Amino acid sequence: FKEELKYLKAMLNWYRSEKDFTFTVPITKYHYRTRIADAPIKRKSVSIEEVARFISFLPEELVVMAKLQFFYALRIGEVCALTTDTVDFARKRIHLRQTIIWPKDRPQLKPSTKTGQESELEFSSEIGLLLSRLDAKRPKGCRYFFHHEGKAPRYRPIIEAYNKALREA
Repeated sequence: FKEELKYLKAMLNWYRSEKDFTFTVPITKYHYRTRIADAPIKRKSVSIEEVARFISFLPEELVVMAKLQFFYALRIGEVCALTTDTVDFARKRIHLRQTIIWPKDRPQLKPSTKTGQESELEFSSEIGLLLSRLDAKRPKGCRYFFHHEGKAPRYRPIIEAYNKALREA
């Protein structure tokens, strides 16, 4: 509040000096002494317990997706774009070089990430096991780890499941 008051007084002083020298700035010492409580600062992080609770309320098929997003700070489009070409089980690496976008809720594979930079992530044994299970369940002809009936995943069902898990957690 004090900063805003200081800026307001500076603007009013400018008006007095440039436009109307008879103008009296109405801000007094009393205004500075008046204590208006600042809004409480909201916490912008989540604890491990909150993440575990959120993940526990997700459907089984989205648990791996949420873990990849949380542990590797991936965007939803980057996770959904994981294909057999981008995951190297032998070297335990994920190559991030594409993303999925959903214009008008129709998934489209975009050949670069949001930032336009390719990167490579090393994944843990746990994530490797989860990805290999997804790979085994993948239908023939589908190259996506996360898919909807053999095609690129749809955005709305994922977000609805995430929102439901958030409400229940």
